Amino acid sequence: MEELELSGWWWLPDNEDKKVPGVMTFSNEQGIRLKLIGSFKELPQLGSAEEHPLILGSTGEGKLVTLFDAIPLRTSFTSGGFTTQEFWARVGCTGAQFLQAEQARFHKASLEYTHLADWVGRSGFHPEYDTEGGILSKYGLTYTFPDEVKAAIANGEVCITYAVKWGGDQLREVSVSQSTSIRVDLSEDLTFDEWVTNFVLPFRNLLTLATTRPNALTRISMYSEDNTVSTSKGDTEVPIDLFYQQVWHEKVQAKRLFPHDMLFTLHDVAEDFGGVVKRWLRVAKELDSVCNLFFSVRYRPVFSENRFLNTVQAAESWHRRTKRGRGSLRDRVSDLLHVTQEVVSPLITDEDGFVGKVVDTRNYFTHYDPSLRSKAATGSELYWLTQTLSFMVEGCLLHELGLAPERRRELFQRNQRYVYAVSHKGEAGW
Repeated sequence: MEELELSGWWWLPDNEDKKVPGVMTFSNEQGIRLKLIGSFKELPQLGSAEEHPLILGSTGEGKLVTLFDAIPLRTSFTSGGFTTQEFWARVGCTGAQFLQAEQARFHKASLEYTHLADWVGRSGFHPEYDTEGGILSKYGLTYTFPDEVKAAIANGEVCITYAVKWGGDQLREVSVSQSTSIRVDLSEDLTFDEWVTNFVLPFRNLLTLATTRPNALTRISMYSEDNTVSTSKGDTEVPIDLFYQQVWHEKVQAKRLFPHDMLFTLHDVAEDFGGVVKRWLRVAKELDSVCNLFFSVRYRPVFSENRFLNTVQAAESWHRRTKRGRGSLRDRVSDLLHVTQEVVSPLITDEDGFVGKVVDTRNYFTHYDPSLRSKAATGSELYWLTQTLSFMVEGCLLHELGLAPERRRELFQRNQRYVYAVSHKGEAGW
């Protein structure tokens, strides 16, 4: 998400008469910070660490701001009576003010992610060239919106949509850019937290699975029927831009990804886009433990031991939650080799050796039994063991998306990361 710095006046919903000047900043590293030149409370009350469900603000340009769940960080005051306060807020929004937290409900959202445009792979730009005598004499650029891709869900619609903006002084430069977003339009209103649980995080995980790269939310705009302006065409809902600190974000602009970098693209599932969306939203609810374990280590740096444990637990959880019978970890991993054989068989020379290594390594890193130290994988062997288990879980998730075994095989064989792993088959000794 883009960094923000907003200067203006700030107040509590139940005390609009006491407005305090201050500056709100937002960055992915520090989150939302509000620094007041003054305080909301009188001096005798400043000792209490009172949290504020809502703080309202307005900038000099008239931009409306709401901060949610604000926690005081520090208060300072001098003998002369000068006071400053600093708060951290969980969520903020521009474009609307809410007098009560319960009013912050939305029926539509537009979501943009780090690698969404790469995954969609559709552009509306059409360059045109003219040459005379082999020399470029004319260059033109037209733009046509790509076709939207829609999916009906139980309570609304999901749509891949596009926007274009241009700039430049038209003398020295002209800039044109396309943005790609997932628009979700519901027949009901949801709170921000419900949106995050039901759609924001599931779509982030889907893109992380598809692109094999961690994805972050780069922009989120919400819409409410209570936040409109009157135009010549009637009432128009004004977008409310939200911002909050995420577990993972890109510190530099991500490089473009190509189909061979990804596990699958929109083009690969376009014919069944509606089915894929509905099945993935079901996965997010019914297999939440699998998703939490598997994707959590994609969004934050962890030790190789923790990455292995999370991955093997995700595989075990998938086996348990899909009701494939009971048994030990050894039995579950053996069965998963059969379920995902089109993916893992090119990676493994000795299936029994692989299963035994997974079990011994899991047991050692769980219990740290000295007798298992020599049997547990370490170093490069641990890396390849985790990679193979990751491919196994990805195969299970593609199965949940409704992709047939042969189709799963084709997609993996196109992926460079997988091809590289196959070329190193047997290096780990199993």
